[in-house]
Amino acid sequence: MYVDQFKLSDRPFINGPDTGLFTPNDEFETAVSRISQVLLARDSVAVITGGPGVGKTTMVAAAVNRIGERVLAAYADMRLADPDLLFDMLVLSLGGDSGNGDRASSLHRLKTVIARHNEEQGRKITAVIDVSSLTIERAKRILQLAHMAGEPGCQLNIMLLGPHVLHKLLDTPGLIHLRQRVTFRHRVRPLSVAETESYIGEQLQQAGGQADRLLTHGTAIMVYRYVGGVPRLVNTMMDAVFSYAAAQGADTVTPQMVADVAQALGWRRLSSGSKSSGNRPQDMQHKKPAADSKRRQEEPSPLEQSVANERKTPPPAVKPA
Repeated sequence: MYVDQFKLSDRPFINGPDTGLFTPNDEFETAVSRISQVLLARDSVAVITGGPGVGKTTMVAAAVNRIGERVLAAYADMRLADPDLLFDMLVLSLGGDSGNGDRASSLHRLKTVIARHNEEQGRKITAVIDVSSLTIERAKRILQLAHMAGEPGCQLNIMLLGPHVLHKLLDTPGLIHLRQRVTFRHRVRPLSVAETESYIGEQLQQAGGQADRLLTHGTAIMVYRYVGGVPRLVNTMMDAVFSYAAAQGADTVTPQMVADVAQALGWRRLSSGSKSSGNRPQDMQHKKPAADSKRRQEEPSPLEQSVANERKTPPPAVKPA
């Protein structure tokens, strides 16, 4: 489709980390540079937060790509995984062999494989851990990594990816050992209207195309009205729109096509005064009664709940709605 219909050399919009990162502004470029510094450190901790699809993993991948073989990132997605699997996940990501699930032996294997990369290949290792929240068990495992990184002869940086609430959870007194190692915090925001238009143009150019040839006036703005500048949603929308245009035998994409595809996907336009949360289109965000919203804010986080249970004290009470 992209080659035959639109004369492109490659698929321009994919939902995966793109090492040829488009830098929309100085803030973004500065963040990638600071991430690079963390990757080259010895036992630093970084916290990068944002809604789904805004580019957290992409920023890390771009920094790793810029540095090259001197660094190696070990990825572990802990959003749904058992916290006890963290060490084995990192071992496997670094090319080692998993064990029988015993935490002590898993941690020993992790130390061994890190030392091999450090000493034999001269690489700095960073554990990139994606978490949706910091439960007490997840926090314990991450703290074990932080303590291990502080031991003589063991180099390991830690990079936590997750929602913005992660910054608040790190202020919990029990995480002081982790918080004291944090050298960089960054909140990734969605793209603006102008940045969204530039992003679409850049992706097309990398695939051998030109936005002014493939898109009619106002197409990028129409895309923004549905996705709010979230790169992953931009990719999803543009890929679907190009497929729609190809099915119609068109060689250009129009704003009306964007509207037609959005309707087929069940997406609605963002209201003019709203800001994108970086999570999903407006129509996918089910509205809740005000009382439910207030209740959510007053409920303790999983970490606070776990700490309260360990201390055998009741968690903060939920006020009646």
